[in-house]
Amino acid sequence: MKILIIGGTQFVGLAIAREAIQRGHDVDIFHRSDKIPSGTENARHLKGDRNRDVTALQTGTWDAVIDVCGYRPHEINALADVFADRIGKYVFISTCSVYDALQIKPNSDESAPQVPLKNLYGVDPIDCPIDAKTYGALKVLCEQAVRLHYSDNLILRPVYVLGKDDHTKRFNIWVERFMTNETVEVPTPLDAPFQYVSADDLAHFTLKAIEDNLTGDFHLAAPSGGMTFGKMIEEIQSTLNSTSTVSSIDKREALERESGTFPFWQPEVYHLLTLNTKKAVEHGFQSRSLTDIINEVKESLLK
Repeated sequence: MKILIIGGTQFVGLAIAREAIQRGHDVDIFHRSDKIPSGTENARHLKGDRNRDVTALQTGTWDAVIDVCGYRPHEINALADVFADRIGKYVFISTCSVYDALQIKPNSDESAPQVPLKNLYGVDPIDCPIDAKTYGALKVLCEQAVRLHYSDNLILRPVYVLGKDDHTKRFNIWVERFMTNETVEVPTPLDAPFQYVSADDLAHFTLKAIEDNLTGDFHLAAPSGGMTFGKMIEEIQSTLNSTSTVSSIDKREALERESGTFPFWQPEVYHLLTLNTKKAVEHGFQSRSLTDIINEVKESLLK
């Protein structure tokens, strides 16, 4: 297959690009970077910017387009005008943040209630800040735009994505802290739900779904089975055989700390991270263990 990836040089996009190449597909990557990441040397790199310069996309045909960096609906609309009838399946990497954290129930499937669009009232989706209030609603609008333009669409909704190439370093920070064997501050409560997916497992399912000609919406996450923020911390410490001492920080103090100090600790998301993954599993999705991901991240940090 001939596959175009919109944004394939970082983390999720990079994992998808590498997987597509390894599976023998003819891969084009449209991106702004001047660098060619390892593992993508055999791809055709198309230089451009989806918001400013799409000249490189004005010719060519693709069996599938994988969009990993669509955050605003006008970005989806603009590419639809450029592609016209020159593409087959449109794959949109969305997010579990499209769901309403206050309304979603445990073990919800892909029909769960979504974020109310009133979160965007009074702002312009084209240039409003992307933050905790607008992110999910903007992604809802992106999904709507995908369905409007492409009958052959595949929408993937991952939870927290983990992996060695994560430029946000959210999970890697916790691994690194426990590798120091010093005191690690951990906020309470520890029973906040936690659900993850490996970037490589996400990539594997994305390409398998395209090859199997799947359409529709899919959750991508390790099966929900009682994993919590606290259990994640315990597994990191245990896997690393870390002698670090855990120092508990109460919720009030944790919330007063700088944003991002305690990645993945979100006691207010309720059941947003207890999603049902039956649909994806029935179509071949497999998830590696958290232990495997911890060891992978550890190895990358030691290099």
